[in-house]
Amino acid sequence: ARRRALEASRGDGETFCSKSRGVTDDADGDGPVATAFRTGSEVKIRDTSVMSRAALAEEFGIKRVHFVPSEAGVLEFGIPEQTFLTGPTLAALLKMHCETSGAGYALYWQEAGGKLVVAGDYVTPAWTAALAAEGESFAEASKAYTLDANGDGPVATVLKTGDPLYIQD
Repeated sequence: ARRRALEASRGDGETFCSKSRGVTDDADGDGPVATAFRTGSEVKIRDTSVMSRAALAEEFGIKRVHFVPSEAGVLEFGIPEQTFLTGPTLAALLKMHCETSGAGYALYWQEAGGKLVVAGDYVTPAWTAALAAEGESFAEASKAYTLDANGDGPVATVLKTGDPLYIQD
């Protein structure tokens, strides 16, 4: 879908990936690819203006880029500025997170105009049954809240840092 949208808006068939193929970075340098490979740790770029391909990132609306090392190299993936999970993909992801972590619910917060709103939720059948006598779930009640994306709460912190945050009961 993204490729089709780019083709329709640009008319040239180019993507951030296709244009990046022509860029060479120093493998011994301090760029994110070299750093991820050398340290064996994921590198997250939240401000693409610091990258050597900053102009390309801006041209294609890439807001964040992750570099994940492996034995054979580094996997890079970028996230366009206005791309969010929706529909069956979001539903499957939230359900999968609950099933793999043992959580009773999962929320997907989305930024819109400097505010964070719940754009998706999943509550496990077991948690739904356990809450039947009490009324609405925490996930359902959370939909009424709007959070400041620039605040210092846990959701805003995860958005800013890109790092997971676990809050013990």
